[in-house]
Amino acid sequence: MAYYRFKIASNYLAQEIEYQAVAPSVIERVLILLHGYWDEDIGAKSKYKDPLDEMNNNLNLQEYADKHNVLIVTPYLYNWFYINREGRDVSSFLHEELINDLDGRFDMNNFDCYLAGISMGGYGTLLIGLNHPEYFKGYGSISGAFISNDISIANPLVVGFPDSVKRRQYYMDTFGPIDTFDNDPSRNVEAAISAHNVTDTLPTIILTCGTEDMLYPRNIRILNMLATNKISYQWEVFEGEDHLYPCFDKGLGFILEGWFR
Repeated sequence: MAYYRFKIASNYLAQEIEYQAVAPSVIERVLILLHGYWDEDIGAKSKYKDPLDEMNNNLNLQEYADKHNVLIVTPYLYNWFYINREGRDVSSFLHEELINDLDGRFDMNNFDCYLAGISMGGYGTLLIGLNHPEYFKGYGSISGAFISNDISIANPLVVGFPDSVKRRQYYMDTFGPIDTFDNDPSRNVEAAISAHNVTDTLPTIILTCGTEDMLYPRNIRILNMLATNKISYQWEVFEGEDHLYPCFDKGLGFILEGWFR
């Protein structure tokens, strides 16, 4: 397995970031794959040291890399939901610093770059794609955690903290001021969909989800909004699948086939 761990000193994020890369023997394209929410309490008790380790052991990354000649890269970006905040420009880090670092290591020759994400990473993928459609060649969401509306009402079900005070504080720390959240396309996926200019060139978004996933109704809400705002998308449902890695793996495979077959 051609598996690597690298670190990059990021000016956009004002800290050092670790990322993994799974490489085929011949690289023709690049996928940046955004990880989901990482519960540090559960992680400390598991055999996986971080979300990168967990993903590498539960997804067929090497198989997909070899099949599609795609370098699959996942940066560890904590539980930020990939939102730009003061002193933290996630989208520019991915689009500029990470790509430049990869080019120096793998000599990518200006290959096409794609962005996809699992759960929280699906939220980040759409947020970046809708605000910066020109950054990547394609955008894909796997069981996306589209919890914009839940944040607005402080729904206690969607994050899983044991008390509402801690949960509310997480929302505020991660998504910024709640009183301005609803109408801010830089933080709120639903607001970004509503604000999207139909004249902008946005690649068809590919979304997948399992029918037993608690996020399934939230994905349907997003699909309806995409359709209303005339944003092109492709949708794949996995019957009986839940918010678990077997479903994530199917979703990743489906998205890669959609892009590279």
